[in-house]
Amino acid sequence: MDKLDTIVKTSNYLSKTIDDFSNFFRPNKTKQEFDIEIELDRALTLVGASLKFNYIEVKKEFEKCGKVYGLPNEFSQAVMNILTNAKDILVERKIDNPLVTIRIYE
Repeated sequence: MDKLDTIVKTSNYLSKTIDDFSNFFRPNKTKQEFDIEIELDRALTLVGASLKFNYIEVKKEFEKCGKVYGLPNEFSQAVMNILTNAKDILVERKIDNPLVTIRIYE
């Protein structure tokens, strides 16, 4: 059931991403308060399989996580891009025991 939940979450996220992309150039984006840890976890869920497939460990160090004001989907997309770039370079350079550490602090 865990894999099915991931598939459903991923498809919902991708659907929202398509909607957000189609609205990307509209000037009236509405910023909102969002939980940074939830958005990071959402991004990790989407790229997690690729990281695991390449034996890349992800270490999360979240201190005093809270809410921030901004565009949550764009934040998640930026995190996904950073994680994907990290994966690509770790694989390309054939790093032993690859590790990505994500730290959140105030």
